[in-house]
Amino acid sequence: MAWDTLSPFYLMGYLNLSVIKFGFLQTLVYVFFILGIRLQALLLCPLNKLFLGGLIFALVYFIFGLAALIYLPQHFLWVMGCILFFSASTGLIFYSLHRIAVETPKAPMGTTIAVFSTVMNLFGFLGSLAAMAIHF
Repeated sequence: MAWDTLSPFYLMGYLNLSVIKFGFLQTLVYVFFILGIRLQALLLCPLNKLFLGGLIFALVYFIFGLAALIYLPQHFLWVMGCILFFSASTGLIFYSLHRIAVETPKAPMGTTIAVFSTVMNLFGFLGSLAAMAIHF
């Protein structure tokens, strides 16, 4: 969600890309997320190993992407490469994480979904707030 907040300022404001190029790049980010979800279905690994591997890749590409945005914002390919691989790795772990978070609690399903959605939105807000700290 932080990328959704930050991307218009970075891509159209800082890099002066057109709206069409911005839309294409956003589509590419979501395509990589969907590819990560599909890759999860194709891999024949135990769920915990798949989750751990995806989490490690997500953390690595998050750190690389953040460093590229802060220290090398003019290097478009480095930034977008990190964002795309981060998106694919989060897609890889999203289904497993969502399933564990929803099925583990013994509370009623409506309460579980409400708490899960609230926490997801809170982290999206905090990510967007953190994205405001990056100035181009």
